[in-house]
Amino acid sequence: MNSLSYTLRHNKKLVRGGLFFILFISFFGLFFISYEVLFFSMTDFTNNSPIGIKKKKLNVSIGFYVMVDSNDSPQPDLRTRFWEPQLKDATGDISRYYLSEGIYTVNGIEFTILPEGTASINDSNKCVRFSQSWVHFMRYHKKTKWYFRAETETYINVTNLGNFMIDREKELDPLRKPHMNFNVVASSNSLYPSLISGVLISNHAVKSQ
Repeated sequence: MNSLSYTLRHNKKLVRGGLFFILFISFFGLFFISYEVLFFSMTDFTNNSPIGIKKKKLNVSIGFYVMVDSNDSPQPDLRTRFWEPQLKDATGDISRYYLSEGIYTVNGIEFTILPEGTASINDSNKCVRFSQSWVHFMRYHKKTKWYFRAETETYINVTNLGNFMIDREKELDPLRKPHMNFNVVASSNSLYPSLISGVLISNHAVKSQ
């Protein structure tokens, strides 16, 4: 009889211990699942931060000039990845222009023709637009610190570019010092600027041309 009582008491302890362990695991499992659901349901995937946690915006001063080919078919903007939505993560003096050879609109964007007042230009090598964009930049953006020349194919990481400009400004004043950054490509044993990757030029360098 004593042996039976002992066995029953022992079994009850095992049952209580098992129930406690199951409740313990269930609690933390439920907590983990709830956290993941709450986190991902409140996450803004454009900047990978939960809604309510404000991402500090970069304060930059830059003018973007994007060269567009009017003879691209069926339309001049065939990109599958657009960098422009990133601009919402930046603040400051930011301007953006799309330079074309003719008048048309794509994706709701009206393209600019330079020189101003021109209906169309013959500029297959984009040399006219490149030089005229400097004239336009100095006419309308005299106090903007940086000029950026891009192609339609250029994918700009706004955060990386903004941080790079901020780091450079710790060493020089783009309004007073000439400075240029670009990637290079090799051709015929020579190095040339890679225009597709973009060219960053300080205000002073543009003004000096």
